[in-house]
Amino acid sequence: MDDDDGFRTTPPPPPPQQNPLLTFARDNLALLIPIVGALMFAFRCVIVSDGDLYVASILIVETSIGDAIRALLFTAVPPLSLIVAYVSAFAVSRQIEKDRWRNRETLGFLLLSPLAAFTAFYLTPGPSLVGWPRTVLYSISPLLLFLMLSIMRVYANRKIIRQVIILIVLALMVIVTAQAFAGRTFWLPREHLSFHGEDPFTGYVLRESEDRLVILNDGPRVIIQKDKDALEERDFCYPEDHKARSSKVAVDAPVCP
Repeated sequence: MDDDDGFRTTPPPPPPQQNPLLTFARDNLALLIPIVGALMFAFRCVIVSDGDLYVASILIVETSIGDAIRALLFTAVPPLSLIVAYVSAFAVSRQIEKDRWRNRETLGFLLLSPLAAFTAFYLTPGPSLVGWPRTVLYSISPLLLFLMLSIMRVYANRKIIRQVIILIVLALMVIVTAQAFAGRTFWLPREHLSFHGEDPFTGYVLRESEDRLVILNDGPRVIIQKDKDALEERDFCYPEDHKARSSKVAVDAPVCP
């Protein structure tokens, strides 16, 4: 406390300790962003090359990191949207517990949670959404989960319920993130390629010059070079169940195996 003459006789409280890792990340954000992007690119190169480090090293040299990073934006949106959905649902449950469910903040979270969940499941690869009933169920599932856990907190041990919440959210984050980032799907479109004297095959054109094509073969995942003069046919291909197969251009839309 201060004496009458204005001098402090008790030492001030120590400043709060900060996490050194968070402090470093905040102070060096501009440096960390390209490093994280490069690591994500290298990880994806290893995954799409079926774990073959030799093929992955060639792929890193022959492909564009810009294309991969742009494609990863669609890959990162589902897990980030799901995080937003569950955080918003948790905020709604906390506001309802405090009897603040009528204010604008709660209504905003109430709208944001299903919208973010819909975005996450809609953009997740695979048949995530089939029909409107399932779409609605997926979209409101975060809200239903946290409202149920809020009711349980009234009748059960709050510490146990908090641990259940953390485990559920972490499990969902791991599943969605693994599905998004660990997929074998390449970031360039598959093409149906036919060269003179060879059987047609499916691959990804990594680089094109005046006389050469650098191609990642779809199966097995190996990188090859072909003379451009020997190219007879090159076209984007579509899965058999794609709508292009039932249209007027079906004849010109090769089927990818």
